[in-house]
Amino acid sequence: MTRTVDLGNITQGAIKAAGQNASVANKPLVFNVTACPASTQSVGIKFDYTADSTHSQYLANTGTGAGVLLGITDDNDALLTTGSTVNAANLDTKAGTATVNAKVQAYRTAATDADITAGDIASTATVTVDMH
Repeated sequence: MTRTVDLGNITQGAIKAAGQNASVANKPLVFNVTACPASTQSVGIKFDYTADSTHSQYLANTGTGAGVLLGITDDNDALLTTGSTVNAANLDTKAGTATVNAKVQAYRTAATDADITAGDIASTATVTVDMH
C-alpha cells in the first residue's frame, strides 16, 4: 500500500511563529482495515521509518528544506517512535472491520529562525497491518 500525504505549502512565517518542536501543519492518516477474521482481538498499523539523526522522534528528511521535520502521531497527537503501532479504537469483529486513525505532522525543529531553509520536506515510512 502506498499513500502520499501532502501537507501543502507551509510558509516560513508560520514556521518562525511556532516554538521549537511545535506542530506547524498536520493531516489525518486514516487506515480502513477490512476482512479481519472473527477471531481478531486487535488491529493496528505499525510504522517503521529512518529517524532523523539529531531529532530521533521525527522522520529523516530527504528533501531540500531545513528546520522542519515530519512526525507520525496517534489521534491524540502523541509522537510515535519508529516501530510503534497505533491500534484501532473501533474493531468490529462481526463486520470484520477496523479503523486506525493517525496523523502526519510537520514540526519546527530549528533552534533559530536562521536555521530555517526554504524547500521541500519529504520522508518515507513503511506501514504494516498488525492483527492479533
